[in-house]
Amino acid sequence: MRKEKGVTLLEVALVLVILGILAGLAAPRFFALNEDADAETVRSIASDIEMSLTAALNRGLPYASLRDPGAAGTNLNDVISLTQGAFGSEVAVAATGLNTVGVTIQSQGGNQRTATLTLQNNGTVHITAITNFTRYQVNGSGDLERM
Repeated sequence: MRKEKGVTLLEVALVLVILGILAGLAAPRFFALNEDADAETVRSIASDIEMSLTAALNRGLPYASLRDPGAAGTNLNDVISLTQGAFGSEVAVAATGLNTVGVTIQSQGGNQRTATLTLQNNGTVHITAITNFTRYQVNGSGDLERM
C-alpha cells in the first residue's frame, strides 16, 4: 500500500476555523487603534490652535479679533490656517462661530468623527463636544478621556 502525501479536508477546515477565531479576536483591537489615533488628532489640533493663539497674543494682536472668524485683520481663520498644514486631507478644521472651531476626521474605517473646540477667555482651548467616538468622552477640564 502506497502512502499519499498531502492534507485532508479536515485539516484545512481546522486551520480555517483557527484563523477565523484569531481574526475575530484581533479585529476589535485594530478598530480601537483607529479611534485612539483620531482622539490624539483632536488633542493635537486643540494644542496647535492654543499655541497659535498664544503666539498671536505675544505679537500684540487683540484677543477679541483672534476669537472671531469674521473680524478684520488677523482672525480665527488665520489662527486655524497655521495648523491646517500639519494634518492630512482626511482632517478638516474650520471656524464655526465666535470662539468655536469644528474638527471633522474621515477615519480609515469610513467613520466620520467630529469634535467641537471652544476658545476660553484665558486663551486655552477646550474640547467641548465629540460625535462617533465610542471609547472616549469629554471630561470636566475640556479634554478627552477614555471610558
